[in-house]
Amino acid sequence: MIVSVISIAVNLALNLVLVRVMGHEGLALGTALAAIFNAATLLWLLRGKLGGLDGRELATVTLKVAIASAIMGATAYYAAGWLTTLTPGGGEIAKGVRVFGAIALALVALAASAKLLRIEEFDAAAARVLKRIRR
Repeated sequence: MIVSVISIAVNLALNLVLVRVMGHEGLALGTALAAIFNAATLLWLLRGKLGGLDGRELATVTLKVAIASAIMGATAYYAAGWLTTLTPGGGEIAKGVRVFGAIALALVALAASAKLLRIEEFDAAAARVLKRIRR
């Protein structure tokens, strides 16, 4: 709970500073940095409680996830631009096509890159999601 309260304070401080510097993009960056702070702090505390973690494997998985996430982000960015040229205009349908199309292409890119990088955790998470959908 203490880590969560500190993380909320970090999130608030980062958001206030970064929104003034970067606009709404700063809000997203501040929130992401606060989440990283929260996860890193909890991981560090967990490592102390367990007497260590398999750091090499954890670093490998983290790097693979970062690569897959970067591919997904780049795909969403470029897909949004591409879809804007295909569906010009400010109508709600055109906006919806652009948003949902970019999300769909980004998810395909994430799934493909996770498969190529052999991220076992992604396979396990996808299996759980599919199991819930099939119910």
